[in-house]
Amino acid sequence: MLIVELNNILLKEQNSLPDAFLIGIEGFSSEAYKHFKKSHVIEIIKDLKIKKVLSFIDLTNIYHDEDLLKVKDLIAELDADGYFYSDLGIMEYLPFEKRFFFSQTYITNKYDLNIALKENKYVLISPNLSLLELKDFEYNENVYLIGFGTWEIFHSRRPLLTNYFKYREIESALNGYHIMEEFRNDTYPIIEENGFKVYLNDYFCLDELLTNNLIIKTFDLEPTIALKVIECFKNQDLTLIKELPIKTHPALLHQESILTKGDKNA
Repeated sequence: MLIVELNNILLKEQNSLPDAFLIGIEGFSSEAYKHFKKSHVIEIIKDLKIKKVLSFIDLTNIYHDEDLLKVKDLIAELDADGYFYSDLGIMEYLPFEKRFFFSQTYITNKYDLNIALKENKYVLISPNLSLLELKDFEYNENVYLIGFGTWEIFHSRRPLLTNYFKYREIESALNGYHIMEEFRNDTYPIIEENGFKVYLNDYFCLDELLTNNLIIKTFDLEPTIALKVIECFKNQDLTLIKELPIKTHPALLHQESILTKGDKNA
């Protein structure tokens, strides 16, 4: 199954659609780039059901105890096919068949995977592994990899941009800002919603398809480019992605990294 992050409503208005969309919702999501209002999400889910496309809701926030009942009420109100989550506090509100355990750091070996699959219908393997390590896993229809996306390189629960503007007594919107390198010609986009995040300004793409169960993180891609990326994965031809007007690099190291101590030439 190919699950595509819905970063623009135009992606669901095409003739050729993926198997499922990942939908961000205001106040509950941390993975999805675009967060829709709850009323809009309800309409999106209804529309996708007509088109026979599955809907997964991004609930990957880390919640305080007082927020848990809000999550429970939201799940009861939505008629989605599944829910991405990483906070174990909301697991009891999710039926087994709708649980998608989505953590980019937890599942790093096949033993962790087997344990997670006992409690969840779907599980994401950490993308922070080498190609050799990923080949050690056994893949089935419940095990997923991120096939395309961008790296989050810094995350704080504190609203650092808001705090900065407040300290400087500046009134400003919170979107459209980047961090600029002092010595390299590079900028890194900033997103502040449910915390402060900094991302790389290019995209990674799997250079070897280990499974057909993939998640495509469209982030801030223009719809025309995102649609071409989706088609490449649907056709299982990733060579065409290199021809798109975006910066990409391989998603995986090909060997496991080893930390050593002492003489590097020893």
